Amino acid sequence: MPDSRTLSKYYNFVEMKLFSTTLFAIAILFSSCSKSIILQDTQENSHQIPSSESKGTVLMFITPDCPLSHAYTFNFKELANDFPNYAYYAVLPGEHYSKNELRHFADSFHFNIPILLDKKYELTHNLKATITPEFFLLDNSGNIKYQGAFDNWAITLARKRIKPNRFWLKNAVRQFSKDSTIVISKTEAVGCVIE
Repeated sequence: MPDSRTLSKYYNFVEMKLFSTTLFAIAILFSSCSKSIILQDTQENSHQIPSSESKGTVLMFITPDCPLSHAYTFNFKELANDFPNYAYYAVLPGEHYSKNELRHFADSFHFNIPILLDKKYELTHNLKATITPEFFLLDNSGNIKYQGAFDNWAITLARKRIKPNRFWLKNAVRQFSKDSTIVISKTEAVGCVIE
């Protein structure tokens, strides 16, 4: 049987390994949350996500052929009008749509919020977005403060309530604006799967 001195050295070695592994894992976790990504919009202007020039960044992942992306354009614009001290962007994952299709989408819904082209899914993967529309509220360090549905109007892609009675994204923005704890920080997004 090993003596107490040998066991002590062994336990110290194991503790150091566990500690360094834990620190490494924490560093990876925080670096992925706070990574700054630059994307171009449909007008070829560059935008940094998260924006450092506003209280926070609010994102709406969209696809022009998803009916719920259409349905929530008005709500997203209304939120931008209600809380103007945030940066608002729509994010289009992939390269499946032409600029003409995006212009038609924006014109059809009078959607004047910049549409960012995430051609290589960099922001999509970083935030783990999987649905359109899926909404995110980010602080200036890129930490996700809210992720999920805009509200509870859509039950499934084909089934909706007469009107919503839970306004998750708006409540999260309101609470974040007051530096309060965000009561509901994650919900299940309903819509079309990101391809």
